[in-house]
Amino acid sequence: NHHRSGKHEQNTEKNHQKHNNEMHKESKNMLEKVAAIIREQLNQENVEITEATRFKEDLEVDSLDLFELVMAFEEEYGVSIPSEELENMATVGDVIRYIQEHA
Repeated sequence: NHHRSGKHEQNTEKNHQKHNNEMHKESKNMLEKVAAIIREQLNQENVEITEATRFKEDLEVDSLDLFELVMAFEEEYGVSIPSEELENMATVGDVIRYIQEHA
């Protein structure tokens, strides 16, 4: 009953590279969901949101808004985003990537 799992595990590193391309589709759906949460929280129905959208510059989000946004993301995706991580997140894409890595 020899399982050749040892060989299999070595491949996971390589797969990781490929995985990033496949995530692109998933990111799109996620972007729409994240964008919907942002629009709802900010009451900005028609604002255009892409992964490059910056919270402070483009959406004029202040730290309280951002805090409430993060709580909405945490609730939606079951992740927790510490404030020190939040400091490093300038764009919507940053948040999406963080959620994908930690969800």
